[in-house]
Amino acid sequence: MVSILKANRQCVSQGKKIALLCFILFVFFLPLYEAPKNIFSVFFVGIGGWVALKQENAFERIVSADLFLWAFFILAMSPFIAGIGSPYMNLTERFLSALNWSLMPLVSLVLYLIKFNDSQVVLALRAFSIGTVVGVWEAFYS
Repeated sequence: MVSILKANRQCVSQGKKIALLCFILFVFFLPLYEAPKNIFSVFFVGIGGWVALKQENAFERIVSADLFLWAFFILAMSPFIAGIGSPYMNLTERFLSALNWSLMPLVSLVLYLIKFNDSQVVLALRAFSIGTVVGVWEAFYS
């Protein structure tokens, strides 16, 4: 039983490292390109959400009626009900657009649920800064 718990902890620890890597790649591509940003945000939401539920006891925080958490959840779900009576898009196009628009609040929600330490946050900020510099360079010289 102890070896199963130890293996589960190691798996979640590896999952947290993978989630951090996906988040760093997400913030690097945030000012650059649309497709990698979306891909890494989906990976971060999926893997980070799993880590938050397994390691960070996010389920207890969800049940405890944390107002900040529920506000981001409602914000993430709002694109799915936006434009219900709109004649400009059919249901499939509206749903695909809502998936894209709901990613940013979901990234914020998972980031709120996962506890990254200060050095990991600084690393993500550095990746964002480098991505911004690359984006500005690309805008002027390409």
